[in-house]
Amino acid sequence: MQNENLFNKINCTMVRIQISLTDKEAKALKQYGAVLGYTLPKTIRFIIGKTAERILIDTNIPDILTFTLPYTLEKRGIKALKEYEKGETIKVEPSKIDKFFDSI
Repeated sequence: MQNENLFNKINCTMVRIQISLTDKEAKALKQYGAVLGYTLPKTIRFIIGKTAERILIDTNIPDILTFTLPYTLEKRGIKALKEYEKGETIKVEPSKIDKFFDSI
């Protein structure tokens, strides 16, 4: 439910597109995506998403990529950053994340 409210606040909409590629274009994109372990459709979404992100950053449209945190969450985030800067945090390997959270 909370994610649904956030989704509505940032006014996201999905647009379906259809494109045609030459064999060479499709082959090049497949090879590029294979390096990342992506399928052709995922590779195309990745490229479009990164390009759109760059356009939004470069055009400096205010508030398009940000949202306001609740005060308590912002305080916790600032506290976590300060702990990190003081060296009070530990690195947890991604493969051991479940074990870490089970231990706390």
